[in-house]
Amino acid sequence: MSVSKDVYIIIKTREALLLQTKCFLEKTKNEAKAKEDELLAEQIRTLAHKHSKRGFPMIYKLLRRQGATANRKRVYRIYNELGLALRRKKIKQRIPERIKEQITIPRLPNEVWSMDFMSDGLQSGRKFRTLNIIDDFNRELLDIVIDISISAHKVVEALDGIVFWRGKPKEIRVDNGSEFISHVLK
Repeated sequence: MSVSKDVYIIIKTREALLLQTKCFLEKTKNEAKAKEDELLAEQIRTLAHKHSKRGFPMIYKLLRRQGATANRKRVYRIYNELGLALRRKKIKQRIPERIKEQITIPRLPNEVWSMDFMSDGLQSGRKFRTLNIIDDFNRELLDIVIDISISAHKVVEALDGIVFWRGKPKEIRVDNGSEFISHVLK
């Protein structure tokens, strides 16, 4: 019994030594990588300072030209850790600038109509939109179009129906929202 116990202790001791050696080697390997990362970070920082308007791809190309052998993923990780990533510019959809005119008070019916969209939701959570068309002289509601989605063709259809019934207005007033930008409405 004592012999097998001694063998067991020797095996366990050997395993512990191997584990310690392995941990030591990994630690020294990680320390070496950390030093390399610091050198690479310094190179990236100087290039980013020189070329401040350039993003990661250009910095990576310049590093490769200088002879750095680090792969793309490693350079990208360090680049992000340094917080050098450029912010992306949001491209805004350009709405034509509104021509500011003084609001005229209509003196007769059918002079000025107003159109506007509204939205609401059903109890089930489904949303719907309404298009309200109003005569500004007497605040008469000319039409309400209710649908899940109101296309420009439906707006033109509603206006044609009112024009057939009431005649054309001199002016149609709309807000400066993005709903009335469609080429069909122009």
